[in-house]
Amino acid sequence: MTVLELIPQYLTYIARAYEQEPGKCQPQTFETAHALSCMRVCMILADKRRLDTTIAGTIGLIHDIGRIATGSNQEHAEKGVEPARRFLAAWGYTKQAESTIVAAVANHSRKHYRDDAFSELIKDADVFDSAYYGMIKQERAYADRLQQVRRELGLAAL
Repeated sequence: MTVLELIPQYLTYIARAYEQEPGKCQPQTFETAHALSCMRVCMILADKRRLDTTIAGTIGLIHDIGRIATGSNQEHAEKGVEPARRFLAAWGYTKQAESTIVAAVANHSRKHYRDDAFSELIKDADVFDSAYYGMIKQERAYADRLQQVRRELGLAAL
């Protein structure tokens, strides 16, 4: 299985969520673009960090599933655990891989804390990608992560 196989299913998941409940906290176009670009950034960072790129791409793709499911940014990482499990159930991930993905989804908003390698990966990708949309929080943990990822990728500091 590749991450490419998940994309159509996840984009359908997003579209259905917006059909059922329009007026979510982020536009559908943002959720779609952010999911796809975080998927790619996660895969690039995973390659640099010698982590599994399929697991990393999956995490990047579905990390905001809680926000899509609830329509709210409030505690969306934690609320993404069950929707993530349901979405992943059909894809044949090992229990260990599924556990890793779900933990990263649950932890991705904890930018001020250190967690496992895959949780750190999505936190970094999320901050990096959000900065390109002008959506960076003016908090030290976010700024530090953004600069660290830019250095890791050989990009100039902001």
